[in-house]
Amino acid sequence: MRKFYLLSFLFNLLIQFSWSQTKKVYEGDYTYLGKQGKAEFEYVLNSASEQVKNGRFYFELSERKDNGQSDFLKRTYSGSFVMNSRNGIWEVMEENLSVKIKDIVDLDVKADLSGVQSKITAQYKNGLPEGSWTFERNLIEGGNVSQSVQSDRIFFKNGKLSNRLEFRVINGKTAQFVRGRLAEGGVMTGEWTLSYTSGDRLINEVRNYENGFLLGVVRRDLLTGEVLDEVVFFDTIDKLNAIRKGTQKGFRVADENFDLEYTDGFLSEDSKALVQKEGNAFLQRFLTNLLAHDPAFSDQEGNVKSLPIHTKRMVYELSRANQKAVEELPDKFQELKDLYEKELNDPAFRLNRYQNDSLAFAFKYFELQNEKMASLDELFSLVETKQIQYYDLEILAESVSFNFPDTEEIRVKLDEGEKSMSFTYSKKDFQVDFYSALNQSLDEIREKTLGFLAYADKELTTIRQNEELVNLSRELDLKRKEVIRLYEETKEDGLVAIAEKLKERFLINQMELEESALANSGGFEDRKANYNRIDLFLETMAKVHEQLGVWVVQKNELDQIYQEETFNPFTYSRYNQRVKPRLFETYEGLFDYYYASFLEEGDFSNLTSWIVKVQKLGDRMRELRNAETKKLERSLNKANTISKMESQLGL
Repeated sequence: MRKFYLLSFLFNLLIQFSWSQTKKVYEGDYTYLGKQGKAEFEYVLNSASEQVKNGRFYFELSERKDNGQSDFLKRTYSGSFVMNSRNGIWEVMEENLSVKIKDIVDLDVKADLSGVQSKITAQYKNGLPEGSWTFERNLIEGGNVSQSVQSDRIFFKNGKLSNRLEFRVINGKTAQFVRGRLAEGGVMTGEWTLSYTSGDRLINEVRNYENGFLLGVVRRDLLTGEVLDEVVFFDTIDKLNAIRKGTQKGFRVADENFDLEYTDGFLSEDSKALVQKEGNAFLQRFLTNLLAHDPAFSDQEGNVKSLPIHTKRMVYELSRANQKAVEELPDKFQELKDLYEKELNDPAFRLNRYQNDSLAFAFKYFELQNEKMASLDELFSLVETKQIQYYDLEILAESVSFNFPDTEEIRVKLDEGEKSMSFTYSKKDFQVDFYSALNQSLDEIREKTLGFLAYADKELTTIRQNEELVNLSRELDLKRKEVIRLYEETKEDGLVAIAEKLKERFLINQMELEESALANSGGFEDRKANYNRIDLFLETMAKVHEQLGVWVVQKNELDQIYQEETFNPFTYSRYNQRVKPRLFETYEGLFDYYYASFLEEGDFSNLTSWIVKVQKLGDRMRELRNAETKKLERSLNKANTISKMESQLGL
């Protein structure tokens, strides 16, 4: 009886397992890679009754957006899954097209078709790229199709590029391309040739790699033959030779693989990094397009998270003392950054820094060191993430030591003229002991900073204790930042240069004068009066920014309404012609005069008066557009001064 129950249990379990592994087909609405569309695919249910794609898969999406023209996006994915992992041959096809209606003649629609067609043929094994891939992209202009990107067969092995990579990008008569070889694991090796555009130039770039290590780069202008850059990585070559001979000390080839950017001790703004930048960007754009639909490499927005192509680096030994420094230095660096950010954003300190020489020097010293800390962000990010172990400190020392000179000088402008103060630091050899020199440099900067801070806190105590003035300081500083932000974020055509000029003249230079006057004011009432003046100044500048558009909008509007379409019976053509030309000429003369006066105005309180003048001028011109103005235009012929023009127009 016991055997019977056991056999029955096993039989039922087998039936349930077989049922769960029976393929089913889903057909209908589906979200794939973050996009909604229609899908048809085979799946099975796992032990938790969850859907597991297993078998053929097809997904299509179609999107349309009307924005003055009709934009269409169509994309299809076809392939197969094995237990939720891509397997076998996959094909991704995409059409991103725009249709713009040009005309309709006798119910016949004349339209322009433009956009991009692309096709990716891929192979997968266990969810990773494997075997040969191809990528094609066609440009469509006016209904004509021309090939813009074509790859030879691209080989993958275990999810990494393999064997060789070759593709072409065709832009009109210009052919850009990449050609190079890859070692095991997608590591770049041998000679790589890249041809790409940089501004108006067509660049030919030749690189030489040895198993992921970049040995040299030469960039030429293909049209002129001029050599633009020629960089040889002698330090890397020497290290590889030492490894071959077995004489290396303190370094070895790292086990890890790295991104396209090769480094051996230089930071991102070094010439050896910059020479790689454009070529890497060109190569990355192609690989981004190739892998944009692969969830193993891209997110749902099509942004590539990683690439299947790599460089190599050396890894350098860290002594126990240096390991301790790597742990402690980031906190010491961040402490200084936080201190400078806090003090430089203290409204009382900023607004009163010109009260005496010492406060002015303290504030300037904090500004100087804050800029220095910003320039060291990349270095300390490497230290904090332990990536510093892949950088040759002897090479890195050359660029880092530049940030820590033996002497520094700061200058401040005061009422009695410009004054300077010098500082000396102990000599440090970054090449002999990088971490010790870096640690000592931060300590010395911190020591001087705390000295300035103690004095500044003492001087500002009285101000901080006066709650009303402190609140005014805080409010005005917030308002100052907000008004500056308004001017800095101005993006409208024709207004960027105006906003920049006003910001420099008033929000920077004039604000410094206002702050200096505040710092030199005497008692509470005088200081409060200065705060109120600064508040009025900032309110005025905010109001001026709101009305800046009048200089562009009104000019374009009146230019349009003072034109009318005219038909030429001799040429059977239509064209715009200026109406009331003498009146409009007077308007332009006044507008240009007001605009120039506005730009050259030195008193902030007069800025709005020029805006009011040009607004009244615009209102008057709108009134006169359809009025009888022949008598007025005759009288304007005699108006040869600004005041006479204004008088004739009733301004």
